[in-house]
Amino acid sequence: MAEELGPLDISHMDDVRRLVEEVQAAEKTRMLQVDQKDAALLVPAHTKNTKAYRGRPTSASDPLWKIVGSAHTEGPGDVAENIDDHMANAYAPNGE
Repeated sequence: MAEELGPLDISHMDDVRRLVEEVQAAEKTRMLQVDQKDAALLVPAHTKNTKAYRGRPTSASDPLWKIVGSAHTEGPGDVAENIDDHMANAYAPNGE
């Protein structure tokens, strides 16, 4: 595995600095070549923080709550409706 080199101050290297500023502004990587051969990849270190859409919190008046619990099933999957029966069966000794 290649050893990582330390930081390099490019403040005084105008050409390199312009390339870095271009990559940062575009927020895209750029392949650097020497004699038409790939030599290094220039990657922006920090990109703008784009806030992800998180929606809004629900409230008691949200229409979503009208559909909660509206599905009804029969059989062993309807635990909420028959919780006592299911708990008794779960804790009963075998054969009772």
